Amino acid sequence: MEHGGSVRVSLLDGQLLRGDALARVLTESGYVVVGRHSGADSFLSGLAQEQPQIACVDVTLDDDDGVAALAEARQFHPNLQVLAYGDGAGALDRCIAAGAAAYLDARTSICSDVLHTLELLARGERAVSAHMLSTVFQATRAPEHEQLRPLSARERQVLAWVAAGADNGDIAVSLQITERTVKAHVSSLYRKLRQENRTQLALLARHLGIRPPSQ
Repeated sequence: MEHGGSVRVSLLDGQLLRGDALARVLTESGYVVVGRHSGADSFLSGLAQEQPQIACVDVTLDDDDGVAALAEARQFHPNLQVLAYGDGAGALDRCIAAGAAAYLDARTSICSDVLHTLELLARGERAVSAHMLSTVFQATRAPEHEQLRPLSARERQVLAWVAAGADNGDIAVSLQITERTVKAHVSSLYRKLRQENRTQLALLARHLGIRPPSQ
């Protein structure tokens, strides 16, 4: 079954065997693999010629080269959607800050996870799993930040569910309100907290002391 259509993808993976396997899976799924690289310098220098729409970046490269390459790629190619993957959630914050649109745990993700995530990116969406976000939220809770003061009690509830990775439908059911109302609250949160998408909103919530309801 084809997923990718004519979507162009460039790969940066320090493990040659994994990179080869990923390239094969993507090609068989209809993606056009325009670049395969094992080093950051090669990856970055090839972007102008390859012109990928999506890049898959291994951020476990030595000396944080993967995260640095991600940041530089986004700086010079702002329309590039990047799927970053690493060992666990440890690099999630830095990858999102560097401009990644999605993050996967390379130790536990399977091919279907990669393909599903790439489909989201191809539609211009962002993707970080609820499990990954919950793991990040295990950090020490910060004291209430002044940015929370303009938020209503309901907006804080919605923010907590967004932090847990819940979609608007799940939040509506949990809070017994309509999806339209949830959407209005989320839009208000974007405006008040000056964030552009749900992933950024969820990550910011940790720093503001908001914890997912399950925690």
